[in-house]
Amino acid sequence: NRKNEISMDRLFQVLWKDDDVDDPANALKNLAYRLRNLLKKTFEREEIEFIVYKHGAYTWNPNIPCVIDVDTLESAFKSSKKMGMNQEELLEQYKKIIDIYHGNFLPHSSYKEWVMPLTVYYQRIYMEAVEKFCTIMMERHDYKSVEEASRKAIAVDPFIEKNHEILLKALIGSNHQAKALDHYNATCKLYYDELGVK
Repeated sequence: NRKNEISMDRLFQVLWKDDDVDDPANALKNLAYRLRNLLKKTFEREEIEFIVYKHGAYTWNPNIPCVIDVDTLESAFKSSKKMGMNQEELLEQYKKIIDIYHGNFLPHSSYKEWVMPLTVYYQRIYMEAVEKFCTIMMERHDYKSVEEASRKAIAVDPFIEKNHEILLKALIGSNHQAKALDHYNATCKLYYDELGVK
């Protein structure tokens, strides 16, 4: 929300929805103070106020340029949806998404109500990029790239069947039938043990 002003009430709800805090206004001021100091120390910029308070709300200082990984991910995703892109341009955008995605959004806060929809959204973008990237690379018989991308996607979420299917095709395409059979059997066992399905 660095482009938005977040009211104190909204921050109270996000930070202490289920917790009993005696003085949330004071607790929030304390957190903001600690965050400001941490940012100054981290970026070695004592003279800059990274977090500002105005109109009864906290916001990221708009004078400080800031790009975060999800911006890059979303930008690449939007670019991949543009009409008229050639295959190389599409691959470049899919590769950006795959390279920047290192797992679920804010994994240590995944239980937070506001984090869950973003986690699903960014993972969906990532999985779509993996599938489209692998489709193009399979057509080019670049099985090594397909195997790497699908294994990374499986590590993120082992219960998306499409990624297992892609990996199996890549292993078979590269003449690794024994590895494909091992992966198939391991996946069948995982699905049965965890979900009770064949």
